[in-house]
Amino acid sequence: MRDLASPKAGNLVTLVTVLGIPMIVFAAVDYLGIAVAGRYGIAAAVLVGVLLTHLALFLVRRRQLLAPPVVPVGLDHTAGGRRRQRIAPADLPPPPGPLQGRHQQLAQLWGYLSSSDRRSGPRVALISGGSGIGKTALATNVAHLIADDYPDGQLLVQVDVLSSIDDALAMLVRALAGPKDPVPERREDYGQWYRRVSLRSRLLIIFDDVSDFDAIAPLLPAGNRCTVIITSQSEPRSPQRSWSGLRLLPLVDDDATALLDTLIGGGWVAAEPEFAARVVREAHGYPMALHMAGTALTIRKNWTRKVAVDQMTAQPVAHGDVEQIAFPGILNLCFSLMTGQERMAAILLGLIDDGRIDDWILVALFEGSRVGSVAVTELVAKQLLDRLARIRFVKRRYDDSSGLSTFHMPAYVQAYVRAAASGTLSDQQRREALNQVDIERQQRARRSTEAYLRENVYQLLDNGELEDALNRSRETVALCRARASTRADDAGFAADEALTLAALAEVHSELGWIDEGWACAKEAVQLGAGSDHTLTRALRISGTLLRQQNLVDDALLHLHRALEVARRLDDPLERVRVLRELTVALAGTAELEDGLSYVKEAEAVCASQGMTGQRHLPGVLLARARVLRACGNQSSDMRYRAEASQCLADAERHTLRLPDLRLWRPWIRLEHALVALDAQEPDQSRTLGTSALDGFTALRHRYGAAHARLVIGRAYLADGSLSRAIVALEESHGTFRRCGDRWIQAQCALALADAYERAERADGAKRNERGERNDRVAQAIDLLSTAEEAFALLGDDENRRRATRRLWTVESGYPSEPLRLFTEKEQPVAQPNAGSEPGLSRPVSWPAPQRSDTTVG
Repeated sequence: MRDLASPKAGNLVTLVTVLGIPMIVFAAVDYLGIAVAGRYGIAAAVLVGVLLTHLALFLVRRRQLLAPPVVPVGLDHTAGGRRRQRIAPADLPPPPGPLQGRHQQLAQLWGYLSSSDRRSGPRVALISGGSGIGKTALATNVAHLIADDYPDGQLLVQVDVLSSIDDALAMLVRALAGPKDPVPERREDYGQWYRRVSLRSRLLIIFDDVSDFDAIAPLLPAGNRCTVIITSQSEPRSPQRSWSGLRLLPLVDDDATALLDTLIGGGWVAAEPEFAARVVREAHGYPMALHMAGTALTIRKNWTRKVAVDQMTAQPVAHGDVEQIAFPGILNLCFSLMTGQERMAAILLGLIDDGRIDDWILVALFEGSRVGSVAVTELVAKQLLDRLARIRFVKRRYDDSSGLSTFHMPAYVQAYVRAAASGTLSDQQRREALNQVDIERQQRARRSTEAYLRENVYQLLDNGELEDALNRSRETVALCRARASTRADDAGFAADEALTLAALAEVHSELGWIDEGWACAKEAVQLGAGSDHTLTRALRISGTLLRQQNLVDDALLHLHRALEVARRLDDPLERVRVLRELTVALAGTAELEDGLSYVKEAEAVCASQGMTGQRHLPGVLLARARVLRACGNQSSDMRYRAEASQCLADAERHTLRLPDLRLWRPWIRLEHALVALDAQEPDQSRTLGTSALDGFTALRHRYGAAHARLVIGRAYLADGSLSRAIVALEESHGTFRRCGDRWIQAQCALALADAYERAERADGAKRNERGERNDRVAQAIDLLSTAEEAFALLGDDENRRRATRRLWTVESGYPSEPLRLFTEKEQPVAQPNAGSEPGLSRPVSWPAPQRSDTTVG
């Protein structure tokens, strides 16, 4: 129906309706034998037809508005009805590299997975082969080809890095649950929930590196419209009749040479075919080996290719030393091209039997073994792990719902570096290195989660160090989950995990990552239900995220409940945070007096808490300014705006006295710019917005910078500088699309559509003279449609109606494609038939009039 109401189809529908309905009415009148004078009958039929035309168009438009909304730009798929609509998970990674020599297998898999055969369960494809043979690359390539057929979700489950199948099931439940879906509180009920949801869904799931096929049985979806791709080094002991199996073999030499040429480039293979042939021979047809060699030869350009290739047989591990290494010569090549510190890092990591590797583990290994003259910090450890990941000596994994980046050493690399360590590390060094890891793990388990978050997350966040705050919060979530997995029945561990999830959600909120923040906040509320200290934080950040999406009623419910818990707990600083967020939420309602009373209470609590309370005062004053600005807009009283400006000036002075509150300054400047814009002072608003943009840029805060550009664009728009407004608004809109805040993205789309339309009106006459198409109007229509759909998805009916009115106005005033007039040569010739209408290419026969026995008056 949206297609029928689109601007391109609207003219055709209107024309057909206007001409067709009167003719049908007239024919019906004639058919029923209604006795009406000729010309009066025609007039009556036309009149009734016009009325029916308007009714039909009204119903078309109404159905368009009430139809389930399409997801905005950047969000490809949704699932569920309008009240329970959610963003479907799309977690397929990009293919790890070029796919060479696997086109036949790719076509075979694609044909099987695209078939429409009837079955009782999911379609399952198994890709087996040795480690490094290219199983994951083939699986992700074919998954991307068929992903559009699975709009309810596309997921990758890395089975080898999960501590248990229960964790994998919990991850699937978290990924598939919508914001209003009732997720079971007990993990024992996850399996039943997953089967019920997957039974009616269209899911595509890759289970990577499976070793136990029986263990993943509870993870297989139940629906027959689902598809599963499994990669494994082995095959099931008992054949699965409903599965399609594919065993990958090494590449032939021609394909391996072509892949190496693609990876290295520069014509090296053709220029030095002898050395290239040696690399291909040592790779034994394994794509992973060719990727490792290509990367090593590319990044170590200070080595001549001859010297580098000669290292394949000059390193400590010979071809027959370790049976499970399929390509030791390539590992020799990569190992020889590392720096001394990188080689030692690889050797130390080979001592770890755990699958998971974090940067603190590498620091502890260096500290315990006492190798090297310079201490390795966490920053250096991160850099070393990144470089080892680049040449595939470790694999980077995102094995946690928090998004934490961890590492994993493949078995063949671990076997290689352990053999290389025999002549490098003594037995005592190995024992002390592992002992230091255990000591560090115990210390990290005993530390206070609350104190760590305060010192390493919130302090970094206040200072604007967003990336470090994000990484620290992710690391803390991973640590708490590792601790909780050892004592699943300990409520204290669950409360600590909820605290870390609330902190991570707060960082996500600051970055504008609404969906990620909401997932963390929802889980924090569930885990922290037994602890008031944890629950108040989880409820507060949930209210903040809801308020960011303009879901004010839901936000107020969470925040009022958080305030009740904070008062019962007697936590003054958390009470200040809740009062601040409650005030900001009330600024978007008519209850402004309540907002002023809450912010007054928050100021009193800050005054009673000494220097700690002063650190919270800038945020409280910013909240007061927002309420005062709302009061000014509601009453058009300039005194409120003047008082808001004074509040913001006081807030900025407080941040200058506390230099580690850098994050608050650009937000304060941004609010000041909005106050000036409401006061119809675009020049001052633009100056303040530019200052806020400079502050956000210095902090590398893209989400905040997009807000500043939005204000600058609106200021240019108010001043009539349309070209500059368009530039600022386009940059802002592009950033919001990538951040994930759909509500502010829709607001920016409205402003940008307004700028496009006004710019088109300004030079529309010149465009018409040149015969150019109204591209900006078409862009404005697309933006307004996107905004309308986003507001409908978020349940913001007021802004949806606003976008709908603007869309109706623009579509009515600017037809995107005028009706095309036929030339004389193109005019269709009517067939010579007495019953045909002029201009129609085929005859139309009206039914013959028939009279009934009953006279109709």
